[in-house]
Amino acid sequence: MEPQKGNNQAFQLIDNELDWQPGLTNYLTKHGLSKKSNTYKIVSIMGAQSTGKSTLLNSLFSTHFQEMDLTTQRSQTTKGVSVQTNTSGKKPILVFDVEGTDSEERKDLGDRFEKMLCTLALVASDVLIVNMWVTDVGRKVGSSMELLNSILRLNLQVFKEEVKPKSIYIVLRDCSPQENTQELAKKFAIRLNDVFVEIKKDFPDLNVALENVLKYKLLFLPHKQFQESLFQTQIQEIQKHFFSGDAFDSTSKTAVPLSGFEKYLENIWNKIKSDKAFDIPNEKALITEYFCERAFEESLKEIETEFQTFKDECEKALVGERFQEVYTELSKKALEKFEAQAYGYDEEICEKYQQNLCEKIGELFGNISYDQIELLINYYEEKVFAKEMHALIHSLNTIEQIQKECENVKTLLIEKFHAEVKVYKLNGETATDKEIRTLYNALSTAQVRILNEALEELERRKKAQEADAKKNIPERVKPQAKEQSMMLIENDENFTIPNIDDHDEEEYKQMLEELADSNLQQSQNANGSHAIYPCKKDGTPDMRYSMNREVFLKDAGCPKTKSGAPDMRYSVNRETLLNDSGCPLTKSGELDMRYSVNKEQYPKDIKLKKDGTPDMRCKKNKELFASGQLKPSMLKKDGTPDMRFKANKEQASVN
Repeated sequence: MEPQKGNNQAFQLIDNELDWQPGLTNYLTKHGLSKKSNTYKIVSIMGAQSTGKSTLLNSLFSTHFQEMDLTTQRSQTTKGVSVQTNTSGKKPILVFDVEGTDSEERKDLGDRFEKMLCTLALVASDVLIVNMWVTDVGRKVGSSMELLNSILRLNLQVFKEEVKPKSIYIVLRDCSPQENTQELAKKFAIRLNDVFVEIKKDFPDLNVALENVLKYKLLFLPHKQFQESLFQTQIQEIQKHFFSGDAFDSTSKTAVPLSGFEKYLENIWNKIKSDKAFDIPNEKALITEYFCERAFEESLKEIETEFQTFKDECEKALVGERFQEVYTELSKKALEKFEAQAYGYDEEICEKYQQNLCEKIGELFGNISYDQIELLINYYEEKVFAKEMHALIHSLNTIEQIQKECENVKTLLIEKFHAEVKVYKLNGETATDKEIRTLYNALSTAQVRILNEALEELERRKKAQEADAKKNIPERVKPQAKEQSMMLIENDENFTIPNIDDHDEEEYKQMLEELADSNLQQSQNANGSHAIYPCKKDGTPDMRYSMNREVFLKDAGCPKTKSGAPDMRYSVNRETLLNDSGCPLTKSGELDMRYSVNKEQYPKDIKLKKDGTPDMRCKKNKELFASGQLKPSMLKKDGTPDMRFKANKEQASVN
């Protein structure tokens, strides 16, 4: 399979001064690679200067690295590290052309220059091509075997516990058809094993074999100029390894997605230049942390505008079920952004940042949730509770009724709050005890205010009723008041009728009564006889007036109470309760012992009963009665003569 031609311009990743040049990611995306890609593969080539490395890469991957011009002189062509791409296969390939390791131009850096470039190529590459002359096999000094020594040693140093066999294609250049390739392969294997044994002495804690560190293929390539046909044939065979064969491990993943590859290599190169120790697992983790952090920030920025708009809306009014809808929508949008940015990086680290993102979004919406619940409590206090109680105040007549109704409404609102608050919680939780207490306190504060307003309303209502009573005396009172007033005017020309609209009914009647009493007194003083008295509509005296009661009841002979019994408040009635001796009697006709005149009838040493009569159970009373000094009452309790006494019987016979 012959690959399609690559792009025409290489990207200088590390310049002649060994400085890092930014812009690799933009270059790769411009030439057909996606930032999300984690399927790309990297091939680097190393070897001595002027051994045809760039020519080999151009032949294998259709790249266009600058080649040495033999017509001028054999000198350094590639400087630093250049990159080109080939996207003709199933997976895109990044091709790194690395500067030669033993150039005259870098002699001042010595072995350090070789170590720097070898480390970068080893870390970056999935497959490393080592370009060697066939004549180097079996040589100890001045051969590319020293480069392999560096590769083996660095693989153990850099990857440490995660050391894996690095896939290396060793291309032996300018091999003639008569060359015994099998014998060359044996010599190479022996020499490589000897190198590894020496290296292991420096890593006693690592129990690894050569195959755990290096997986290589030995390829023989004829001379390009003198055996061009055989050269091209062999090139096509080698291409099969990279485009349809087993050059790349199908189970291995790239170190980081393409979006983080440039940063990953830059960090490593900076440490290589400063000669700082590093290990690949840690570098991968650092790059993952770096890009996850960036993905975290960009995900939040993705929803920043929408979130702020929604937050402003929530500060002004309740949003109801839209709260959870917007929370779900923006959370999904941010997580999708994060997953797109962090795709291909270490899953464990990505999950940690993804969880942090969820918590951050929850924190942002948690603040809105708090504000919405506060608005909901204010709404219950001002719009629901206060409004409903103000409406009820006008239909209730006592402060006790209003107090009881306030408690009932509070209980109902707290139950309703339990259900309604769920829509403002991130996961639909019920109200907390703190939120219930806050609502209860808010409603209680409103209740105090409402009760004060209710007291003012009841007082206002009472005053209004009193004012209405003064202005609207029942019609049944006015004719009577007018008639009585006219009677008073006929008797006294100077009498002035009070204004009925200035007083309530009771006040007005009392004023008329006092005026009538005063008029009567004046009339009696002048004429010595009764004047006109206040009467009812039927012409009979109105006994609600004291002047009528004193006159007409006395004329009737015995003022009585409503029940018809003598009214003992009148002296005329009290005078009838005296016996023939003028001694006061009780209502039952017995002597009233509250009066001294009655008490004088009996000596002080006489024992009396509660009704004032001698207690004949006492021995002293019996002795006095026997001697004639004590005479019991001859009347019964009802005041009639007790016929058990002889005197009463004689008196009765005479009558």
